[in-house]
Amino acid sequence: MKRETGPDATDRMRLLEVNPTRGWRGGESQTLLLCERLAERGHEVLLAAAPGDALHARASAAGIAVRGLRVRGDGDLFGAMALARIASAFRPDLIHLHTSRAHAAGWTASLVLPPTPLIVSRRVDFFPGRDPFTRLKYTNRVDRFLAVSDRVARHLLDAGVSADRIRTVYDGVPPRTAPGTARLAALRAELGIPAGAVVVGSVGALAPDKDPLTFVRAAALVLRKSPETRFLIVGDGSLRSKVADELSRLALRERTAFPGFRSDPIDCLALIDVVVVASRFEGLNSTVLDAMSLGRPIVATWAGGIPEIIRDGENGLLAEPGDERSLARVIDSLVRDRALAERLSDRARARAAELTDERMALETEAVYREVVAERAADGRPVAPAGASATRSRAHA
Repeated sequence: MKRETGPDATDRMRLLEVNPTRGWRGGESQTLLLCERLAERGHEVLLAAAPGDALHARASAAGIAVRGLRVRGDGDLFGAMALARIASAFRPDLIHLHTSRAHAAGWTASLVLPPTPLIVSRRVDFFPGRDPFTRLKYTNRVDRFLAVSDRVARHLLDAGVSADRIRTVYDGVPPRTAPGTARLAALRAELGIPAGAVVVGSVGALAPDKDPLTFVRAAALVLRKSPETRFLIVGDGSLRSKVADELSRLALRERTAFPGFRSDPIDCLALIDVVVVASRFEGLNSTVLDAMSLGRPIVATWAGGIPEIIRDGENGLLAEPGDERSLARVIDSLVRDRALAERLSDRARARAAELTDERMALETEAVYREVVAERAADGRPVAPAGASATRSRAHA
């Protein structure tokens, strides 16, 4: 894919990106994609991530400079001081805090650092806490909050963050290409899925917010009308044992491939005929974007920011969160009506072309420059401001 031309040398920034979360979920994938695209555009990027964990390893393999950072919770002063040392040595023009723990550590570190612009990403679909420290984190010292959807932005407004400090920047993914027929056939055989069977599946964390149990219960209902359907559940998390128990209780084990975490999620998505996202709470959802880019038919819920990218009946179908009957009904409509599934797939792919990682990085960079320009106008020593490369949306 041809990348956008980056800024000239006088406009390049030193950027400290911070995500000390352990594990690999959508937020970590988005952090790495942003680092890669910003580095390609000529910025000097340093990532602070949990040592030895997935994001640290993958960023290092991608050629991104990485420093180890452990943050054990919002009150971890040792983690905050470790971040302050990293920032003092690197001397960034801007610090981007990608998670709640990063936000807490970065806010605390800012008390001892020279004045440095702070950007915080907010990815979750719930109201921030009301304790005194949380109120401090959200009402001062942060220059901009990047919400991954307008729904998340509204939560920030409700929490008392002023509209001029909020921007919505949707997540993005690279254009995805499905593997060839030989690879898909081999994957089917590996997972024990018969050739020709319609596969309904999910790829993602087995966590309460993703609600995999409702998907399992919906699967049992789908089988009543479409008994030849097979199911695939890819992922790991705190609900894995409960999902396994529910599959056994509903006599679905023989109909369901349940491999746990896999390193080939894109191949697994390409294998699925109907991709299901059953979330109860969702800032946005990277799996939805990947499935759209692959041109897969999608059934999701009305949770969080999902309806901002999936328009019901236009490029996917939506069900009520936590309602297995509603979910089963829309799944079954795509299992039975392959022409409808194909029409939705084509429109999903077209929508995904608007939601790329390149666009996400350009919009994020535009917010960085906006903040740097404001700081420069205040007379504080920061990087020179350049022209904004793309739009970002303020919330009035």
